[in-house]
Amino acid sequence: MIFLSYSSEDKNIAEQVYFALVGYGFEVFFDQTNLRPSGDYNLSIRQAIYESDIFIFLISPTSVLKTAYSLTELKFAQEKWKHPKDHVLPVIIRSTEIDDIPNYLKAVTIYTPSGNIAAEISSLVNQE
Repeated sequence: MIFLSYSSEDKNIAEQVYFALVGYGFEVFFDQTNLRPSGDYNLSIRQAIYESDIFIFLISPTSVLKTAYSLTELKFAQEKWKHPKDHVLPVIIRSTEIDDIPNYLKAVTIYTPSGNIAAEISSLVNQE
C-alpha cells in the first residue's frame, strides 16, 4: 500500500496523484477516501502508515510548516523506517526553501517533476 502525505492546501494535486496511482493498480491511502467521519483520525493515519510499503510526501511550503499535520505523518513514517531509503519518496510540488525541508527527507534524493506531477509520480512508483 502507498500512503500519500500532503498539506490540505495541496489537495488538488494530491487527488490527481491518487487517481494516477490507482489507475496503475496501486492501493493508496488517501485521507479523502479512506478516513471514516466517525473514526479515530490519528489512529487510522498511524495504522495506514505502518501498513504501507511506500510513503509519498508531497513537499510544499505548507506541508513543511511546523504546525502541519503532514509532519506528524512524517514522524510516524520515521518511526517505522529509521532511514527513508527505498520506502519514502519526497516530491517537490511547489517551490520550497531547502532549509525548511526535514533532514529525514533530505537523506534521500528528492524528486522534482519537470511536467505533469501525477503522471511522473505514478510512473516512477510503477518502475520500482
